[in-house]
Amino acid sequence: GMENAPDSIGKELFTEVEEILLILLKNTKSDITTVGDLATSVLNSAKGKVLSASMQFSSRYGEIYFKEKKWLSSIKNVFAEKLDRKLEPSTEFSFILGRYLPTLFWLDKEWTTENIDRIFVKEYKNHWQATMEGYLFYSFRIYKEIYLLLKDNGYYEMALKTQFSDSHLAERLVQHICIGYREGWEDLGDETSLISKIIQNKNVDQITEILRFSGSMRGAYDKETKAKAYKLFEVIFELAKENSGNKSFERICANLSNIFEIIDEIDNEVFEWLKFSARYVDKNHLTYQFVENLLKFSTKDPKKVGEIYLEMLNAGIYPEYKRETIQEIVKN
Repeated sequence: GMENAPDSIGKELFTEVEEILLILLKNTKSDITTVGDLATSVLNSAKGKVLSASMQFSSRYGEIYFKEKKWLSSIKNVFAEKLDRKLEPSTEFSFILGRYLPTLFWLDKEWTTENIDRIFVKEYKNHWQATMEGYLFYSFRIYKEIYLLLKDNGYYEMALKTQFSDSHLAERLVQHICIGYREGWEDLGDETSLISKIIQNKNVDQITEILRFSGSMRGAYDKETKAKAYKLFEVIFELAKENSGNKSFERICANLSNIFEIIDEIDNEVFEWLKFSARYVDKNHLTYQFVENLLKFSTKDPKKVGEIYLEMLNAGIYPEYKRETIQEIVKN
């Protein structure tokens, strides 16, 4: 309730908190455990809590008392010193930098931009990865300036080649790049773009996540972005067709069926994609979803739906659930 206190009392309380945090920042030792993922470990460590509290305090103080550069110099100076990982070897600090990167950018955009290669410190792989994991784990909203800062410095590309301990982080990374593509920060026609590199690298997990995530964003599409998503499916279909004999590509072939989520009609091109994908839908537990989607189009386009369903049967895939859905499709 400090913001509701009279200004003089509020400032006094803030000063007391600042003094306590500075003592804690100076004296709290790293006590991180390696049990579970890094996010949980940092969350449960004393040092992680102190660093988090310092960021949250800085943010609140900046909202109330500053207009331009909002970061309280005393705490900023401590964080600036700790950028030297020889002085601050804890991975908690690196993780917190990633977690609060948007906050740092808001507190002092110039300082954060100038020091980005000391925040994401390439020469210490464990620290670089901890910062990226902190950012990916907590990046619930993507900001254009931060996205381009990480992209232009090569951090996203490095992350695409990184083996994260948590598969959700690898998925979140691909989601960032899909959003970058949707927003126009990535160009599918540019071979050097991140979205193109994922496809060129033929990383099955990453391409599968592109298809899954693109299909899950129906509400985020307008006419232009829907056309972009369609183009993405088209490029991946060609890749899947070329590699259809490769067993590891079966999940990609199956996930092409996510095109159902962003179409209003089964045009001739999509019809070919769906007939192709129908032969693989059991490879990624998509059979139920596939049948449900076929039902939606079975009154509008029964002939094409029937042919797609036959492709599935001819591939030896015989769905049984839900029976009433299947009966409705046949009836239509």
